[in-house]
Amino acid sequence: MHIRNADEYEAALEDAVQRMDAGSRGRQADPTLFELLAAIEAYRPTFQAPPVVVPGLSGRAGDLVARARDLKRVYEEHTGASWNSLPTDGRGIGPTTGV
Repeated sequence: MHIRNADEYEAALEDAVQRMDAGSRGRQADPTLFELLAAIEAYRPTFQAPPVVVPGLSGRAGDLVARARDLKRVYEEHTGASWNSLPTDGRGIGPTTGV
């Protein structure tokens, strides 16, 4: 027996409970009870998350990335890319800069 979904799992649990109750009332337990319990133990539910992608979101993300690149370029042109540790204007290059 192979359990494939939650409905089969619930049905297998109910069947196992009924078979165990029958065995506890003095009747001989059904030999398939152990197979049923093994199938219940082996069942691993799988979950599928619903897609949360909003239509057009990847296009919007691409637009934002392009705008960020443009802003970075304009900022670097305006500030001279001061975050760079190497001088870009040629002044101070040599043994005194510590570079």
